[in-house]
Amino acid sequence: MSNANDFPMMLYRAPGPHEIQGMMLAYVIVPDAEQLDAALDDGWCASPMDAHAEHTAAQEHAAEQRRAAANAEALARANASAPDAAPPTRAELEVKARELGISFTAKTTAAALVQAIDAKLRTAAA
Repeated sequence: MSNANDFPMMLYRAPGPHEIQGMMLAYVIVPDAEQLDAALDDGWCASPMDAHAEHTAAQEHAAEQRRAAANAEALARANASAPDAAPPTRAELEVKARELGISFTAKTTAAALVQAIDAKLRTAAA
């Protein structure tokens, strides 16, 4: 994959204290293939853009997990406080489905929306 002429090699990780190509990154310089492999296994990236993309994806995933947990908690509280309440309306199901990024059409049944929402919340909570 890399040869002796590739070293020393600079690797990147976000966030960090250095502004590199408009992004705040940390960097490390590795002298050989063995240390390169270890650094890559430890989350370092070969390019600033890769480091930024990985960090952004991790942040988005964490935010989605927090939103899903909050939604599941709110739904559980609502269900616990009103066990005999009427089932959600079609409009309420559509709002929740949009919040969770669930695709649906006018032909999607309310039961199918309930199943999709429940599945998404269970997956996010896991």
